[in-house]
Formats: sequence, structure tokens, C-alpha cells
Amino acid sequence: MLGPRTPHPGAGHIVLLLVGMIGGPLLGALITFWLLEPLVSPYRRGGLAVVSGFAAFVAMFAGMPVHQAFGQAGLAAFALLFAVTGAAFFLRAREAAHG
Repeated sequence: MLGPRTPHPGAGHIVLLLVGMIGGPLLGALITFWLLEPLVSPYRRGGLAVVSGFAAFVAMFAGMPVHQAFGQAGLAAFALLFAVTGAAFFLRAREAAHG
């Protein structure tokens, strides 16, 4: 029931999985490091960026039950929701940091 719907995932699925598992947390850490530019200490910026990367990895697990329940369309809507929410938080954080 929780396994893949096709018996053998293709190469595209494997590449997408690897890029997502590495790229998501890395992108989260880089954006956090950039947003925390007002902090003088690179140690604090880096530490908080690493924590943000791990949080992004944990947030990826929320997509599994959405995919099981609603399929590809639900997963696309879930990703769009995360993208819009992330952009709103990003803009608010940049505004707070500069003004």
C-alpha cells in the first residue's frame, strides 16, 4: 500500500529524488544564510542555516501522505502552497532586515 505504484521507477524518478533531497535543504540553507546577512557572526549565520536545511529535509516528509492521498495533482498543489508561503515569508524577512 505504501510502496511505489509502478514496479520499477525510471531514471528520471531517481534523478528527481536525488536532486530534491540534496537541493531542497541546500537551497533552504543558502537562503537562510543570505537572509541572515545582518548578523555579523558567520558562525551564527552558518549554524542557523544548517538548522534551516535540516528543517527543509524534515518538511519534505509532509509530502508523502499528500502524494498517497491525492496523487501528482495534490503534490503539485502542495508544492505551490509551500512556494507561495515561502515567498511571502522571504519578502517579509527581507523587509524586516532592511527597514
